[in-house]
Amino acid sequence: MVDDLALSFPNTVRIRETLRKWVDEEMLPGDLVAVILTGSGIGSLQQFTGNKQILHAAIDRIRFNVSGRVGASSYTQVSAISALSLYLEEERSRGLVLGTLGAIRYVINGMEALAGRKNLILFSESLVMNFDSYEVSDAGAVFSMNLSDSTKDRIHSLLQDANRAAVVIHTIDPRGGSWGAYMDVSSADIAISREGLAFMAQKTGGLFLQHHNFVDVALQEATKDGEIYYLIGYQPDATTIAEMQGDKPKYHNIEIRVKRRGVHVRSRSGFFTVPEDQYEPPTRRDRMIQALQSAFCFR
Repeated sequence: MVDDLALSFPNTVRIRETLRKWVDEEMLPGDLVAVILTGSGIGSLQQFTGNKQILHAAIDRIRFNVSGRVGASSYTQVSAISALSLYLEEERSRGLVLGTLGAIRYVINGMEALAGRKNLILFSESLVMNFDSYEVSDAGAVFSMNLSDSTKDRIHSLLQDANRAAVVIHTIDPRGGSWGAYMDVSSADIAISREGLAFMAQKTGGLFLQHHNFVDVALQEATKDGEIYYLIGYQPDATTIAEMQGDKPKYHNIEIRVKRRGVHVRSRSGFFTVPEDQYEPPTRRDRMIQALQSAFCFR
């Protein structure tokens, strides 16, 4: 997924060239790949396919989005002359973040029917989770709103869907380690812009790649990460099973630790006590309906 709602002009070009190179040199026979933009709908060129011509056509559609939340440069500063303009800019950015999250969730739901572990690789320069609250007095009017709540709720809901669909989210910040060369850009601002990207990767067991000056190297690391993994399950205790049979689902955190020193485990972060749907083998008619209603075509 290419978050064209949060990419600068230079990095849009770099990602387009990186994806072309990966399709030509790294993609293997039997791989099913889709190239999807967050700023546009699912179209005929955005489908899971092994056809490199179709993938190149989709990659060619990657363009700098002038309506996004990142300027032509990665660190274009927004000139705000009043608290009200700050509030409006934050509200606009929040709306664009929700648009990105909606596109990611749509793709996750479309991948759910695929068997096994799936990888979603997201290229983005900014995914802010915490937006400021503003109180603005203008001609006697007071505006006050916490812009963070709905954003956090959407992210948590998206991660629940990803974990239930066995989708691992890898996030790549194409800015690499060159941000220090920019004037008037603090490390705190960079950390805030990357917070949502790191959070999504961590909670789904994925990688957050942020200091790669070569985007193609980061993409190779993310794609190869899914080649080997362990599938571990366990039987919930009686209390948890009782909760699953009740009407009030509860979230349970999962923590996995290993005894070997220097080894770090990445896994999904937890689960809700919501019973899984009872599985029944689909009929031929059911498979046809699922194909027609799917978010993707498969070729």
